[in-house]
Amino acid sequence: MSDIVSEQIGAKYFLAVTEIGKAHKQNGLFNQDSYAYRFNENGTTIFALADGVSSCQNAKTGSEYAVNVVCDIFAQKNSVLLSGMKQKIVSSWKSRIPDNWNDYATTLNFVSLLEDKIIIGRLGDGVVAVSSCGKAVVSYDDAPFYSAETFALGEQVMDSAFSIQEIDIKNVPSLEILLMTDGIAKEIDMSSIPEVMRYLNQHRNDKDFEQELNGWIERLNKNNDDDKTLLFAHIER
Repeated sequence: MSDIVSEQIGAKYFLAVTEIGKAHKQNGLFNQDSYAYRFNENGTTIFALADGVSSCQNAKTGSEYAVNVVCDIFAQKNSVLLSGMKQKIVSSWKSRIPDNWNDYATTLNFVSLLEDKIIIGRLGDGVVAVSSCGKAVVSYDDAPFYSAETFALGEQVMDSAFSIQEIDIKNVPSLEILLMTDGIAKEIDMSSIPEVMRYLNQHRNDKDFEQELNGWIERLNKNNDDDKTLLFAHIER
């Protein structure tokens, strides 16, 4: 059964659904996905999701460090300055690791909001999508699921593989935010992402909502052995 967390804080709703993959469970390993969300005193709201690279022995620790680093950075004054942000995230993550960085390799996706701006960061696979009233604000489709190279935090991070984008949301009344690791993303047609977001937003208060989510993840588990994590947020502005 999936671990499900939901929280309503004022006009902000947050949902996290995560489940360890069959392969990791059978081998006595941790769920190597990690997530974090934070409503900071400086006014920023941050949602972060990381997927530890399965072939790395400390992938879970690496993914935990990644989401916590992003949350800590956006809690700081002047955190919304894009200049040097990639380097700051990478160096802060590396500073927490005592030995071989590649043993802790992890993907990282995040969305941060501050007043009239939204900042979206992506390194590696997974999906990040943001919409308002059913209309896409930004959507990143997942990269090819199986390739010879995995883009991730590690000893070497390609600048071109780490994207950070700032978007003006001054006239946007509400936002829906969706992040997924590839254990879920590779089982979903990218064209159905708006439908998934509408469903989560419309049914989040239903009595049987968690039961429906568990059933959905159980069906996805029949298709692949990966860890699976989904974050969803609805924010009224």
